[in-house]
Amino acid sequence: MAADVAMLALLHGVLDVPLLVATTIAFCVSSVLNFSFNRQWVFEAGRHGRTRKQLIRFYVLVGLNLLSTLMITAGLTALGLLYLTAKLVAIVVNAVANYFLYRAWVFK
Repeated sequence: MAADVAMLALLHGVLDVPLLVATTIAFCVSSVLNFSFNRQWVFEAGRHGRTRKQLIRFYVLVGLNLLSTLMITAGLTALGLLYLTAKLVAIVVNAVANYFLYRAWVFK
């Protein structure tokens, strides 16, 4: 989460990359870290599962999360919310759903 928000702040806030492009780049880069951390430290069963199967399921979920993140971020900024606040809302919404989906489907 911190890497995602920090990269978004750098890309959009400092380098002036368009919001949806910066959001997509930050999201994709942080997903690599997210998979590694979740597999290694959060879900014990994940360490013993088949990595390829887990990666496929994880990135199906990442695709859905990216769409959700773009819709939430774009929608909330259009309503006047600061882009980083909108991004944090998207992270919280996705994190809650992801925990249960990771546990039941990705790293089972």
